[in-house]
Amino acid sequence: MTASKSAAFKSFMDNPLISRDDKEKTIREMFGSKFSSVTLNLMLTLAGNARLNETVKIIDTYSDFMKAKRGEVEATIITAEALTKAQMDTVAAAMKNQVKEGSKVILSSKLDPTILGGLQVQIGDQFLDLSVGSKIDAISRTSV
Repeated sequence: MTASKSAAFKSFMDNPLISRDDKEKTIREMFGSKFSSVTLNLMLTLAGNARLNETVKIIDTYSDFMKAKRGEVEATIITAEALTKAQMDTVAAAMKNQVKEGSKVILSSKLDPTILGGLQVQIGDQFLDLSVGSKIDAISRTSV
């Protein structure tokens, strides 16, 4: 059960009116034998220190560290229309030149019809805008 999938669990984690002891007891009952002792201890420590609301941030940060250790780089392609498999493969091959050698590109895609055409690429903290919408905006700003 994760906070992103369960509004009730997120509410439980974020609710400052539930005592630390009650949160620890609930965590112990929920996680008990289902999770490793390390995970259970982490959750109990967070509950005991009134930090359960930080769980999602901790998970995201840990995930980022693990991706970096494995040499994985996340990249997002934003297009106005869905790309074909061949187009995605072409973009993925082009991205290989933009990341450190030996890194594995984890590619995801998003649709945004407001960009009109072309694509936008987000690789880590780098952003490349090759969209028609941005070109139109640039032209309209210079012609005024």
